[in-house]
Amino acid sequence: MTLTLPNAPACAPNTARKLGELVFVGGSGPAAGAAAPAPPGDVREQARAAFDALAELLEMAGGGIGDVVDLVTLHADARTIETVFEVGRERFERDFPAWTPVAVTALPEPGTLVALGAVAVLGDAPKQCVIPDTIKWWHEHPASAGCRKGDLLFVAGQYGSDADGNVNTPGDHAGQARNALNRVKEICELAGTGLDDVIAVTSFHQDPRWIPAVAAVYEEEFFGAAGAGAPAWGAVGVPGLLKLGMLGQYRAVVDAGARPALAAGTGAPPAREGGEVAHRGDPEAQAHAAFEALAESLATAGASLSDVVQLVSFHIDAEALDAAARVGRELLGDEAPVWTAAGMTGTWEEGQQHALHALAAR
Repeated sequence: MTLTLPNAPACAPNTARKLGELVFVGGSGPAAGAAAPAPPGDVREQARAAFDALAELLEMAGGGIGDVVDLVTLHADARTIETVFEVGRERFERDFPAWTPVAVTALPEPGTLVALGAVAVLGDAPKQCVIPDTIKWWHEHPASAGCRKGDLLFVAGQYGSDADGNVNTPGDHAGQARNALNRVKEICELAGTGLDDVIAVTSFHQDPRWIPAVAAVYEEEFFGAAGAGAPAWGAVGVPGLLKLGMLGQYRAVVDAGARPALAAGTGAPPAREGGEVAHRGDPEAQAHAAFEALAESLATAGASLSDVVQLVSFHIDAEALDAAARVGRELLGDEAPVWTAAGMTGTWEEGQQHALHALAAR
């Protein structure tokens, strides 16, 4: 079932997809034609409008804001993250969701300062919210490091930090990745699951040129190389993270069910032999290639594009975002997923203009 708020401002989510007890809520996306951001230039009030819309959509779905287990907020300026946290504290009284704030280069509608996407799990099952002692500084924010309800666990984006929030291994991308992924592992174990149940990892990098170096830590020490049973991993470059000196952020989705309800996939234009990216300089052709790669990624998990319920996409500029919107409308059909889009600084390979991250219902 699809639920919509036709008059939501651009900063607010306007679509939700409900499947049983799962509700996926998306930002305005690249093709929704949302109203202009309101009020202009005021991130606090835009955040309040976004949370108001989130609450309204969840009420339409038969739940409430307390059912949110996963929250991703996209910020046009990393310096506003703390302000949006303050607004979130007004709305989430306790049992905070796993919250991943991400700075981006742009949002689809000019003037938008913050956008959000969320996953909620309805029903009477208790929420299990965890913050390890190794990152006790998380208690400063209205966010859990991990939030589980039923078989689903969402791990908020983890950083290379110590218990007090100080950056570990300054300037060392691989070292910070190792620290952050150890926190992901620890959170999974505290919530009664493990890395074997992770279906998706999304990482955000202060300098995307270091993604290949980080891949060695990711593959050799934690998840193995891409293949059957490996999580879908998407990595993008962003202009900033929560604190100065933080170089990477690692978010995970975990389905611990005996028969997992969700599948995940990623897609980007492929790099050909020799490192040249396919369709270089052609955003529409690259968008087709990215969606083809997403379809292949989902197929390894037994899903297809028609099963996608939530899509988060990153694009190198407005032209690329518009091209992805056209291609997405063509390929995703009438029952489109909730779609949140933003600008990025880069991805695995120079010249890639799109990075797609999707959750699909089996």
